[in-house]
Amino acid sequence: MKYFLEKYLKEIEGYFLEAGDVTGSNSGVNDNGRVFYGYASFYPQELDLIIQLSKNKGEDYLVVAEIMNKEGREDEEIFSFSGDESFLKNELNARRDELIFRLLLRFRQAL
Repeated sequence: MKYFLEKYLKEIEGYFLEAGDVTGSNSGVNDNGRVFYGYASFYPQELDLIIQLSKNKGEDYLVVAEIMNKEGREDEEIFSFSGDESFLKNELNARRDELIFRLLLRFRQAL
């Protein structure tokens, strides 16, 4: 899942850099042993996209995607769902456009 999430966030970063909606960005994936999460930060808007994966029951994970400002406030949940690794990958791919659209709305509000 780590490689998938890294690639997923890089694709979203690339979309906004190529479109000229942001001037800079960075992303990464972290695992604190309990929660696995990926982030992408966008500049000059100073907004973060955060996707968290928490172990649920058995092989299931809970996924939450949200947008947060630089102070860690004004968060906005984009989606939340649970399932096994295969389901998560399919669902994240299916929701990519929704995620991009919601980020675009926040970028426009931030400027």
